[in-house]
Amino acid sequence: MTWKRTKLKFLAAEPIRNGLGEPAEFDDLAWPRYIRTTDIGGPRVLRTDTFASLPPATAAPALVERGDILMSAAGTIGRTYLHMSDEPACFAGYLVRFRPIEGVEPRFISYWTQSTPFLDQVSIGAVRSTIDNFSAGKYQNLELTIPAPRQQRAIADYLDTETARIDDLVGRRGRLLELQQERRAALVATLLSTDGDAAAMWLGCIPTAWPLISLGLLAEVFNGTTPEGIDQDLGDVAWVTSGDIDQGVVSHPSGYISQQTRRAHGMRVAPPGSVVVGLIGQGRTRGLSAELGIAAALNQNISAIVPRDGRLDSKYLRLLLLLAYEDLRNGGRGANQAALNCEILKAYQVPLAPPDMQLKLVRTVADAYAKEEAVAEALRRQLNLLNERRQALVTAAVTGQIEIPGVAA
Repeated sequence: MTWKRTKLKFLAAEPIRNGLGEPAEFDDLAWPRYIRTTDIGGPRVLRTDTFASLPPATAAPALVERGDILMSAAGTIGRTYLHMSDEPACFAGYLVRFRPIEGVEPRFISYWTQSTPFLDQVSIGAVRSTIDNFSAGKYQNLELTIPAPRQQRAIADYLDTETARIDDLVGRRGRLLELQQERRAALVATLLSTDGDAAAMWLGCIPTAWPLISLGLLAEVFNGTTPEGIDQDLGDVAWVTSGDIDQGVVSHPSGYISQQTRRAHGMRVAPPGSVVVGLIGQGRTRGLSAELGIAAALNQNISAIVPRDGRLDSKYLRLLLLLAYEDLRNGGRGANQAALNCEILKAYQVPLAPPDMQLKLVRTVADAYAKEEAVAEALRRQLNLLNERRQALVTAAVTGQIEIPGVAA
């Protein structure tokens, strides 16, 4: 049997085109679902944690039928979704719709959109500006080889079975990785618990009564400054912003400012070993704490904590702040979002372990983290290998490189 080389547009029952440019402002479950790029959770899956809908009359020009394939035309280009439901739905403007002609198996085309030949063509043809985009016209002109309908179905059936096995393994490894992350998050709470014998049990030592002392009595706490019109590209003073903060050590700043700028605006420099805390922000930057590995000036959304007189280890403090952040944030008074400030941080009651205990706890947590991270890294490698195996299998099947029962190469 001969595989036919063609273009995607010749397999479409109607021109491949973009969807609607309507805002996602409705969530009426009785109306057609409004599918956007961000709703796609997998090749045949829509996310359940996000939902929008449109009135039936508005949705009518862009309805989706069973067997339609939606393909992302902007942002995460190349992401595709095969609609295998009879639930009413329509699609948004950053997606394009492919509706196959009779004799073309939608599952085969869907698998082809997960293959290397498809992804390579999309990558080469992508237009990169503020976001990647790939027009409906470009999707129409993508090339592929396709066998007869019976062979398409046989390949799709084979891949349904084989990819389900791989996807099950991926799901299992993914859940294990999530459990590892939960274990890591709980680890600090277990090791630093002071309301019982948890820390002593881990460390094999006799419990010690740790006094609670306000952070302001143990460390200097001050906010950074962001002068208007600051030039972040010149100078030799490291400049750290909220985006630089991670749960570790900050060694690579966003930019540098001059000593003249620093002095002119009275900007303080936090010394190495200080603990920096994100005061406001969304997602990854809010509430994160890190140790400064360098001397740096800080922007206004960061507080610096500089331990003094040797009673408080900065690494120990950073671990405590991981636990205390939610409680500290609840004391914030941001207008639109919870915010920390110096006064809240100064008032934080630090469970002050003896210096040798602080160091021992830091080492214990570091050792435990390393073991957990080694397991997590092994799981991530397995996930990568499984995903690579899946794509290689799909590519080989839809291009006729492997022998499949009922399919001639």
